[in-house]
Amino acid sequence: MTIEFRCSKLSSEANPPRSLPDLLIRTSADFEINIDGETLYDEPDFPVIELAASLANWAGRDAINRPDFDFDSMSTPDTGWVWLRRAAGGWRVGSIHQRHASLTVWSESEIQHAVSEFSSRIVRCVATCLKTDVLRWIPELGAR
Repeated sequence: MTIEFRCSKLSSEANPPRSLPDLLIRTSADFEINIDGETLYDEPDFPVIELAASLANWAGRDAINRPDFDFDSMSTPDTGWVWLRRAAGGWRVGSIHQRHASLTVWSESEIQHAVSEFSSRIVRCVATCLKTDVLRWIPELGAR
């Protein structure tokens, strides 16, 4: 089984972004949580850089004491667009807007891999598409 956080069609209302708010709020992409080729959740115009930074920050914490993750975006009053919840033996992944429930429990290493891959893709995509070095604002993304 595999889990992926995917994005496509990155765009920014502020190109190039000149500040962290420009980067986090005015830059978006189509986003998807994919489990074994099946979409659990997808959203157009999603704040993927903000999510990548939040996930990387969360994943960088001590795994034993790490709290559940509920994405709290500046773009919406709703939390939980993406969530990771501790379960016996690992983590469950979902969204308040998911298409169906997923009871799969992912190991720490599987979650770390998914977060790291997503963060790395975001860094590369922003560098290519927006000619912007995300690491100058969010160094956690490249630390993996």
